[in-house]
Amino acid sequence: MAARNNLSRRGVFVLSVWNAETGEEIGSMPADPEHVEHASAITSLAFSPDGRTLASVSKDYSVRLWEMPQMQRRSTLHGHLNEVLAVAMLPDGQSLVTASKDGDIKLWSTGTSRRDDAEIIVGIRHPQAVSRNGNTLAAMTRDNSTLVFHNLQTGENERELEVNTRDDRRNRFPRFGPQRAVSQFLSDDLRKMMLAGEDNTVRIIDTHTSETQVIDDPGGAYGTCRAGARMASRW
Repeated sequence: MAARNNLSRRGVFVLSVWNAETGEEIGSMPADPEHVEHASAITSLAFSPDGRTLASVSKDYSVRLWEMPQMQRRSTLHGHLNEVLAVAMLPDGQSLVTASKDGDIKLWSTGTSRRDDAEIIVGIRHPQAVSRNGNTLAAMTRDNSTLVFHNLQTGENERELEVNTRDDRRNRFPRFGPQRAVSQFLSDDLRKMMLAGEDNTVRIIDTHTSETQVIDDPGGAYGTCRAGARMASRW
């Protein structure tokens, strides 16, 4: 499954379905290129654990749920007031989390199509990652000073990690040492956070204990955080 945001014979802003074994494109959603669903670029996709529901989000401010393998739209969710950039399904397959460009985070039921049924997760913005098991969301506080670990099952904040100083809270990325952090990465279990700086150093932070390890990265900080998954396994 992949978003097709460029015009083709199958239309534009559609979802292309591919055979993973042969590499052959076998269909699209919607199937009729004259039928419009998303009206702007599709930015993120997420499957339910059982593979029967696909969520797609778009810069058109909407969320769409699709029945699989029928490849039919089930419902359209409206409620965001800005471009929707991220989506994640929870392990129960009955809920999903979405985030928009303005930082708002919403929790939806997959069985609803009403905008007032979305729960706004207050106090946090700009989601950073969802844990591998889908139970925990890592996101920034509204003043961009603290990384919060929010339990999506209970609705409670589990713990917090201060990452920005008072003078640096307007910046999206944390600052450390004399140089600003230019990239960041969280491991799948949200236990390790890697901050790469312009001074070619990387800080690896244990998000439970705040214990920090600083390593030199002569190859460049951007490359280090792009390879964050490999680093998480090493450190």
